[in-house]
Amino acid sequence: VYNYDKMTLNPEFDRKMSMTSLRRNTSEKVSFYEGLGMVVNSQNYVKKEGVTKKHLARYSEDFKEIWRYDYSDIKDKKQRELRYLASDKDVMVMFNHYVKSGNQGTYLPDISVMLIDGNQGTLRKEFVFPDLKKYSYRVSDCVIKDNRIYIMGNYAEGNKFSNVDDVKNIGLYKFVLDKTTGELLQSDYFKWESLVGKLDIKKNGFVKKEGQLYTHEMLIKSDGSVLVAAEAFINKP
Repeated sequence: VYNYDKMTLNPEFDRKMSMTSLRRNTSEKVSFYEGLGMVVNSQNYVKKEGVTKKHLARYSEDFKEIWRYDYSDIKDKKQRELRYLASDKDVMVMFNHYVKSGNQGTYLPDISVMLIDGNQGTLRKEFVFPDLKKYSYRVSDCVIKDNRIYIMGNYAEGNKFSNVDDVKNIGLYKFVLDKTTGELLQSDYFKWESLVGKLDIKKNGFVKKEGQLYTHEMLIKSDGSVLVAAEAFINKP
């Protein structure tokens, strides 16, 4: 298990229902990522400070720490909340949504994608989503291919939390980043209303007799085109 800021093998288990016993045997999130192996996403609450201290740590097969990346400090005015998107042996791609420091769960209109070096555990690049006052974004898929990172999903009208409101959904987007530098190489936007004439669809992705479109997956084909898997839902009782 991973707790108390370290990896512990075969922790003592006394079956007592005490908080000490529970804490000793409860692990923080440990995942196995493509190309990297075991990675810990640690979030330790610092009671004296009233905030959560966060880091990523990569471990070898024999449970030795390879690197550690502190991605939010207790003194930061805003803190990162990271979600895994994709990885290979060179880089790990994480979605980041900033929250108010000391007030977890209060999201700010500030989202980005972080490229973390898979071998060194250092930040290669933080790509901030464009026009956040105008748009909000949801990542449906992220693919690493041919030294490029493809970030795809749907976008909607912006709001103070930068969360996508599906009723105000505008369409789809695709951003292409250089895997090494994080440089934005290409950005494409596709509005739902572009399908008028091919599909009985209205602005904001409402399909007649079906409902509002919700994007689940976006898959890149060998010719560069994108397949979109979506469903419709009724947004009225």
